[in-house]
Amino acid sequence: MAEVVENTENTENETPAVPQMSTVERAEMLLKQDATIREKIKSGATLDEAVDPSNKEFGPLAHPEQVQMRVAKRAMMLEAGIAPYPVHLDVTDTIEAVRAKYDGKLEAGEETEDMVGIAGRVLFLRNAGGLCFVQLSAGDGTKIQGMISKKEIGADSLKQFKQLVDLGDHLYLKGRVIASKTGELSVFATEWAIASKALQPLPALHKDLNEDTRTRKPYIGMIADENIRNMVRNRSKAVASLRRTFDDHDFLEVETPMLQTLHGGAAARPFTTHMNAFDLDLYLRIAPELFLKRCLVGGIDRVFEINRDFRNEGVDATHAPEFTMVEAYQAYGTYDSIGQLVKELVQKTAMDVYGSHAAAHIAHINARVDLAQPFGQIPAQFWRAVRHGENYDVSSPSSSK
Repeated sequence: MAEVVENTENTENETPAVPQMSTVERAEMLLKQDATIREKIKSGATLDEAVDPSNKEFGPLAHPEQVQMRVAKRAMMLEAGIAPYPVHLDVTDTIEAVRAKYDGKLEAGEETEDMVGIAGRVLFLRNAGGLCFVQLSAGDGTKIQGMISKKEIGADSLKQFKQLVDLGDHLYLKGRVIASKTGELSVFATEWAIASKALQPLPALHKDLNEDTRTRKPYIGMIADENIRNMVRNRSKAVASLRRTFDDHDFLEVETPMLQTLHGGAAARPFTTHMNAFDLDLYLRIAPELFLKRCLVGGIDRVFEINRDFRNEGVDATHAPEFTMVEAYQAYGTYDSIGQLVKELVQKTAMDVYGSHAAAHIAHINARVDLAQPFGQIPAQFWRAVRHGENYDVSSPSSSK
């Protein structure tokens, strides 16, 4: 299953060679390790007995001890007839809604009889005797405290909670809304359940992620960094705003082919693929231009597309081979009419995303730009100077027209 790369030279002071595995081979090995852990749990092993911290059996590419422990807890849940990924839980309220309704309205130690069912990711966990505290986080980062008491749920249920729940798990709590003795808005649980058992540990939330992790595992970035979550939400707002503005100007949105027999509309190296049904080599599009112009020919006078494009060229943290482009065409339009449209698209998007024209942040220059100011227009004299290789004074009054 694995080929070990050996070095015949003296390796007395070197670490052992790491097996070379394909992605599929490693996945199969991890599944075998999971099955082995479950068999140990079935035979009555404790959590500590079910894991192999040194990975003697499966080698250095197997699950680390922390993941093995979580796999063992999942196996323990299955043996107890508890679904680690239940299909349905009685979630009646969001954490955001509970916060909005009760924040600042309860005195320290005050309790209500209002029952809620909430769920979120466990970011903090403290097991203290007969009372456990958890901090649950919603997808947007809104947090709330949960309190699990032996008096309320019983000794057996509390013991199970302490044994099975880890940081990163998604947890369901049903209970009364109260304020703790310190004034913290809380849900005092009468019922709990694991909504989704996490097998991978959370990253260190108090440290910044390195650029490699942010790029290769963006989902980890979304868990750890509120700015990344906000970026995803702002992008969604921006795309929705673009569509509204185009619609206000009677543009129609279309979808054009991604697989093309001719890569055109830009100068870029394409990705290639092959269609087996027609025995035909095809290109992934580098731009939607040619097909959008065909829509104009067909009688769609105002057309746009928000599309995915693919260019088989350089890549870095800010340039991906696969990216989103917006492109629009207007029959009977001019340089000025499309310029006015672009200005409106930019200004309305800034307003819809940031709530202000002056709040737009340009990341690569680390500055804020006031988009409410008049957009400068490059005069025709400049283009004539470029065309004929002539000098042009960019500080002249005509250049700021």
